[in-house]
Amino acid sequence: MTLLTSIQSKINNKIFDRLGSSVNRTPYASQTLSKWGDSTITYDSPETIKAIPYSEIDKRKEEQPFGELQEGEVIMAFKWNQSINEKDKIAFDSKNFLVRQVEKFPLQDGFIVKIVFLVEQIR
Repeated sequence: MTLLTSIQSKINNKIFDRLGSSVNRTPYASQTLSKWGDSTITYDSPETIKAIPYSEIDKRKEEQPFGELQEGEVIMAFKWNQSINEKDKIAFDSKNFLVRQVEKFPLQDGFIVKIVFLVEQIR
């Protein structure tokens, strides 16, 4: 467990804190439906966090180790202990994205980074 803690600390301090980009995360809070079935989504207050965007697809399709990415999709890495969930919003590079999927990169009995798949929010 000492090795895992050491690696987590080094990745957070040397990679994310020094090289990471600032993004705004707005946590998903709840969703309600009107009597006509219209959906209203509520979000909590935004926070600024560090992330490493490493794959953004603008106008083409690309093959990636985790699968195919379509136009408007981005993959970002986040700190292992960063709270981030599906349906959260991420603002980066003057664009808004929705968190589609969160994967954890494992090591020993824990994980060292979160890989997050985002899709651009058009409206």
